[in-house]
Amino acid sequence: MAAVRVEEHAEGIRVVSGLCTIEHRAKNGGCWASLLVGGKEWLRGAAGGSLRFVQSAPGSITGNFSAFSESNESAPRLRSETSAAGVVSVIAEGTFRDAQGKSIPVGYRRRTDYHAHGLIWTTLEILSDSGCDEIVDVRAFELPLTAGWNEAFARFHPTQAGGADLLGGRGRYDLTQAGNPTPFMSRFTPLQLSLRQSGGGIDLFPGSDLAQWDTTFKPDAGLGHYAISRVAAGETVELSPYCMAFRRNKIKVQGAPALRLGIVLPSERRARPKVAAIHSPSTRDSEIAALAAKGVNVLYFSDAFREGTAFWRNGQHPPYDESGMSELARIIETAHRRGLKIVPAISLKELHPDVPAFATQSRAWMHQAAPSLGLIHNFTGSGESGALMCLKSGWFDFLKAHVETVLAALPWDGLFLDAATPHPCCNPLHGRGAFHSDIEPLLDFLSFARNRVGDGVLALKTCGSPSQFAEDIADWVEL
Repeated sequence: MAAVRVEEHAEGIRVVSGLCTIEHRAKNGGCWASLLVGGKEWLRGAAGGSLRFVQSAPGSITGNFSAFSESNESAPRLRSETSAAGVVSVIAEGTFRDAQGKSIPVGYRRRTDYHAHGLIWTTLEILSDSGCDEIVDVRAFELPLTAGWNEAFARFHPTQAGGADLLGGRGRYDLTQAGNPTPFMSRFTPLQLSLRQSGGGIDLFPGSDLAQWDTTFKPDAGLGHYAISRVAAGETVELSPYCMAFRRNKIKVQGAPALRLGIVLPSERRARPKVAAIHSPSTRDSEIAALAAKGVNVLYFSDAFREGTAFWRNGQHPPYDESGMSELARIIETAHRRGLKIVPAISLKELHPDVPAFATQSRAWMHQAAPSLGLIHNFTGSGESGALMCLKSGWFDFLKAHVETVLAALPWDGLFLDAATPHPCCNPLHGRGAFHSDIEPLLDFLSFARNRVGDGVLALKTCGSPSQFAEDIADWVEL
């Protein structure tokens, strides 16, 4: 894992993180002015926030818009700092200005924190003691990208379709076809927006506190503007938690509202192993030998449900009786003797009802899809693999302890983590507002897992959602 480096120079601050070199340029308000990924420029303009206003104009339905942006500040207060944990932060402070340098009584403070494995958190504070009226668009971040993108992906806000969504709806958008100037657009905060090209991808997502984006400026969710738009020069990602520009519904911004945004950029290139699954402690030595002969070099042991009673219940340890544990130890020894690595599959989101903690903690930890809904069970065959838990709860600490127990009991070579994807949740014990997500504890858990296995194998299953962070941190990713 390459360390993040920071270099202060005459024109601003340069951050080198993995495969990326990012320029915070002073003449652009401390915003990102260049993003080189593997030597290729991904930006066609400065990336930052803005406040927009509208003035009526004769003969115009929409009116004339004016924008006051971070990137128009030519003399920001720009500095960097590095925490004891090695997190590099770049802090830019200034005033929102228009293209001619005219200001409004609103300042900004943007803090961008660079973590390992391509993870970036950028927080915009909009600062105004006296307040500023007549704003029709609060654009927290605008990312103008160069051309060459192949696909976009979105995880929808749980209420976008007009009702609770159990696990978060999603959509994929082909960016190679001409003729669609706005492949994605929504008034609701997306849980994730991603763009992909041959050199890797970029993911953007709000922090776990969705209320910060949904209701900071008005108490009603769904008054924003989130879009991926296209011109010949490339794509632009637009993230506005409040935008009623064409309706000319104006608001006053006052105080210091803050908006936290996660970004992931390509960080590392890893050689992917050839992987196969086995599902029972009764797997024969000859079966493992046959897999080794086919070139498999990593096995993952997944036994979340089989008909009968002797399967590994999610959250349970030891998973089997004494005889079953002996068989499990035999499988690991055989894999090692054949030159294979072997890892256990552990679900990040499921707790089986037979595990003692379920009786006392499941209601507090559960993933709740709607206020009227209870526990959601993943049924299979004549039983189930477990009920869904939210990582933004005490489930996080229970699961960490469970992982430590599993890895200490037998000589596993790493971890396979299933359901490594964020979910929206409305359990009021986990957060404020109508909905939150577990994206922040999920990323924390994946970082813990990478550190715990060290040079061992970390494999992830993302349940159909692309994740640049998963690609950066894991040795192998299964969609």
